[in-house]
Amino acid sequence: MRLISLSTLVFIICMLSCDTASNVEPIFENYFTKYYGEDGEQEGVDLVRNNDGSFVLLGNSYSQSDPVSPFIVKTDALGNVLWQREFKTDNETAVDIELINGGSQVAVLSNVERATTNACLYVLGQDGNLIDSIFITNTKNQVAKAVSESSDNGFLITGYKDPNPERNPDLPPPDQADILLLKINNTLDLVSDLSPGGGEHLGSGTKAFEISLNDAIYYMVFGYSDKPRKGSVDYKLCFQLIASNINGVPTGLHEFSNNQINEEQVASSTLKIPQTLGDGYLMIGTSTSSGSSDLYLTRFGKPQNPDVATRTFDQKIPLGKRIEGIAGANASPDGYFIVANEVRDNNKKDIFLLRVERDGAVSWTTSFGSLEGDDTAGGVEALPDGRIALLGTIQLETQKKMAFMMTNANGRFSD
Repeated sequence: MRLISLSTLVFIICMLSCDTASNVEPIFENYFTKYYGEDGEQEGVDLVRNNDGSFVLLGNSYSQSDPVSPFIVKTDALGNVLWQREFKTDNETAVDIELINGGSQVAVLSNVERATTNACLYVLGQDGNLIDSIFITNTKNQVAKAVSESSDNGFLITGYKDPNPERNPDLPPPDQADILLLKINNTLDLVSDLSPGGGEHLGSGTKAFEISLNDAIYYMVFGYSDKPRKGSVDYKLCFQLIASNINGVPTGLHEFSNNQINEEQVASSTLKIPQTLGDGYLMIGTSTSSGSSDLYLTRFGKPQNPDVATRTFDQKIPLGKRIEGIAGANASPDGYFIVANEVRDNNKKDIFLLRVERDGAVSWTTSFGSLEGDDTAGGVEALPDGRIALLGTIQLETQKKMAFMMTNANGRFSD
């Protein structure tokens, strides 16, 4: 069921002649929609919630005269701005934000597009001050998608990179992209390329995690590619999990989702499942066959040894909607929230939120956005009190703005 909340429409109408969230007094405290940004347009990409209830929102700012640049806002629990900053560089797009060092700092990951596209990592304090940064220069394209913290206070970055023909000598053309894994040390001055060993026409990581097994450290890369299963020559996109030791040597763990004939699966996000939901990892993406696109979920249990990960859930979930761009997921006490883009009949998008139970059943869905605008999802967080925090982009009458929404446990703006 597509549902445009009345409260959302009220806020959109109020904002038609306004450019910034600071011009609008909060109408509700429990449930609200607020907008952020100054000159130009801003989009919402991702968010994290601090233990004190405040949020750090990540987005991008752009205009006809200025190149795209990362835009970061910290708010209190009511969405009021505590600070905001923008990295004015040259055509730089923010893609991920994570809490690090016990939540005392945040890591911001971006891609800088020059002659080639390479990743940049920032470490910021909770006061917004820049602590350190690194621009990962390379003569080839290395496009980052996600960052996670390692146990030595370093970082794992995954995404995709230009293919290495030496790793794919027998691969039929075209060779387009290989899965990327970079390890950065805790002083941000040493980068190790630990990328898996090719074999695909097209591939990308969605998230990398560190795991400790038998007193040894291993890195697991979740993503997708068309690399065939062992003993097969069928190049078909599907979810994949690959593990290596800290030197990038494969462990033998290489798991696949269960794609069917004429079906291709592209992963967009990977969530570490908390112990309350059984531990492990949930991969979220889309499955495409015969021109239709459905939600696809694959769950892996926590590996008990470095060579095996049990696939405990693997399911296509038809929604009866055209869904694309899975933006993020978050665990709730009994299931998961997933936020994506719903493509309307006019090819414009709404922010689409759904609740998925542990067994993969969809308990409810709802949509947010302006009536005629092109609105996109950014991220979602489940709050301890049951409310849901959403970040996205809402197209107002003349501009797009970063939108921060707070709803009840059912995705509504009222009890």
